[in-house]
Amino acid sequence: KANKTSKLEAMINNALINLGLSFQPQFRIGKYCCDFVLPSYKLVIETDGDYWHSLPESIKRDQRKDSFLRKNGWGVLRFKERDILKNPSSCLIRLNKYIKLIP
Repeated sequence: KANKTSKLEAMINNALINLGLSFQPQFRIGKYCCDFVLPSYKLVIETDGDYWHSLPESIKRDQRKDSFLRKNGWGVLRFKERDILKNPSSCLIRLNKYIKLIP
């Protein structure tokens, strides 16, 4: 994957900063580069563009990546492009359920 930050990644990056969360963008775990890693929660966040991540080979690759990460103790949240752009609160709700931002 190119090192250019996508619009989706920029939106998630800004949301994580606004939430005051500590994270590493473009962080490598094993052979995989993860969009965002929240080390204190052992959580990976992936931003999935609707076109590329709907291709059969991309779906298989994402499943292999998620399986590897989960076997190594990481949680994985995948946010789809349409949700990030049209329903960002749904992404925040899913993140909150995982890390309990709001008690």
